[in-house]
Amino acid sequence: MSQTPKFLVKQERQVRRYSLRNMGSSILDAFNLEYGILYTLKEFLIRPGQSTRNYLGEGRLNYSSPFRLLILSTALLLVLIQSSSVGSDFEAGFNYGASQNAEAQTENQQAQLQGEAVLALFSEYFNLLLWLYIPVISFFSWLFNRKRNLNFAEHIVFNSYYTSLINVFSLIMVLDLFLGNGIASFLYFVIALVYYSWFYKDLLSKSWLRSILEALAISAISGIIYALSLGFLLAIALSKGLIDLP
Repeated sequence: MSQTPKFLVKQERQVRRYSLRNMGSSILDAFNLEYGILYTLKEFLIRPGQSTRNYLGEGRLNYSSPFRLLILSTALLLVLIQSSSVGSDFEAGFNYGASQNAEAQTENQQAQLQGEAVLALFSEYFNLLLWLYIPVISFFSWLFNRKRNLNFAEHIVFNSYYTSLINVFSLIMVLDLFLGNGIASFLYFVIALVYYSWFYKDLLSKSWLRSILEALAISAISGIIYALSLGFLLAIALSKGLIDLP
């Protein structure tokens, strides 16, 4: 029996089940903007899990590619971040923490230069850093559901759609430009967590309680591991002089 079953769609084209082998063609297809973006956003707002299963099966041609949405929504999020105070707040926080340690070592200037270099690195490679997180959280969502009928590549599709919608939800942070009190950012965090729990429940047909607990666990574990790995690599790059200081 074939490991990548085919589905017959109305357009009389055949699509194979997602696997790591055929994912490359879908990523390349992300640059084709001819069909389904608004419809896809609407469907994933209303019925995210059902829409994901439909995309992975016979209804794939009715939706925009998850990687297409991911590219566009990440660009939207990047514009929002660059036009807000998020970047400057990050730099201020990094410099403060680094300077506390630097004062003991009389290296305050070096710490500030490192903060500026880190901020520049995050700004330049923000999209890549965001996309690299998707395989991490997908691994743990797959690990928690090994007995379900979704493989690792299909969990990447799930989390790519989720990230795309969350990027769109980031528009709510525009309110912080006017309010300036962090309420919109907190609301965005709550929405992101609730939406992931709902998406998880709808996709995997689990109870609300189990979905919330597993969504929290998956988000926490993947976030901590990704942050620690990224911080470790960043520390090595700074110590080795691989990141140019301004």
